[in-house]
Amino acid sequence: EIRNEATLSFNFVGNSQTGLSSEAVAGALNASHNDDFRSDHWNNIGGTLSGTYGNDDREIVCFDDGTRASAVSVSYGGIERHRTTGTDNRINLQGYSHNFANSSTDANAALMNSGLMTTAPNSQNENKLEVSVDGLAQYFTHYSVIVYLDLPDSNSADTSSIRKISLFLESSTEPVASYFVNDAANHNFNGSYDRGTATSAELATSANYVVFDVAEGTSFDRFRVVIEEAFPGQSPNGKNLPGIAAIQVNGSLHAQDVAASSDIAHGGDDTISTGGGDDIVVGGTGGDKITTYDDERYGIYDNDVVFGDNAKMVFTDRDNSGATASMLSMAESLDSRDIEGNYADRIITGNGNDVVVGGLGADYIDSGATADADSMLDGIKVVSFNFTRE
Repeated sequence: EIRNEATLSFNFVGNSQTGLSSEAVAGALNASHNDDFRSDHWNNIGGTLSGTYGNDDREIVCFDDGTRASAVSVSYGGIERHRTTGTDNRINLQGYSHNFANSSTDANAALMNSGLMTTAPNSQNENKLEVSVDGLAQYFTHYSVIVYLDLPDSNSADTSSIRKISLFLESSTEPVASYFVNDAANHNFNGSYDRGTATSAELATSANYVVFDVAEGTSFDRFRVVIEEAFPGQSPNGKNLPGIAAIQVNGSLHAQDVAASSDIAHGGDDTISTGGGDDIVVGGTGGDKITTYDDERYGIYDNDVVFGDNAKMVFTDRDNSGATASMLSMAESLDSRDIEGNYADRIITGNGNDVVVGGLGADYIDSGATADADSMLDGIKVVSFNFTRE
């Protein structure tokens, strides 16, 4: 299946005991603005310490279809003028929870029930909450950023409690846009998503999400969202604190092509020799002999992908050349267990960074340097000189 659109959804769990299940569907639906950001497979981010999610192998970031978004990460933390550290000025956050009665049965209530906010000193001290998402350019041609917020009554002023939400691209200090949202005390999520569109504090209305659009052709691998009080320094006792419940990235994917085994019921015992270079080989049904190296001296430069049996591969146009989608972005074996046939393959790739999937059958796989390549180094002594100029 080729997808043209995808969504990354991140739920800041805060003080909630549990996050959203992978099947739970939540997100803004607003007919007035033609918004439909409902999604499943939300990525739950727990804890209240500032940090990064997705930079650990155990933290698997998923798209809305459950596939992995490799190399995408989310960093978050608070910023306070009077508190810094020697290496990073991001300060730990605090979690909150509304304790909505229906948060255990309604996915949207669970999403908006909890989140993160900055700590509460005796005065605002220009508190800011920053969330950045990195690694997007490899997937999206352009996208929208959706930011959800609904702060607790105890940390919001009555009648008027205005937060400013700004989007920055890469390391720019000039925002793409800024929106102002009035999230006053006793204005809590009631099942309705209200979009904030005001571009000044004076025009701010009650809302619980905003949407930023990042146009195609913009430098957009990383963005930062900064949330702050619209009138810093005027709200003592921890009122009007910046906070966030969730964030989404919804956008158009790079063009894709698919190459797949077309008839897995038939196949012979093939002999395939590709020579040097970065090769992609699918043997198919049969007991195949596959060799993907040439000159042993240069085998380390050959980076091959080999499937002994049947496979499907997705190629993505990540360089926007328009000519062809040349980047292998996904590969998987096709199930052939119900087909009688010979699947005992012999695969030799030589040296290099190779990926080999034997598949069914008793396969012989050798992805190391050949014996001839190893013998070329026998008896050789290396002397290294470093010529420098003072």
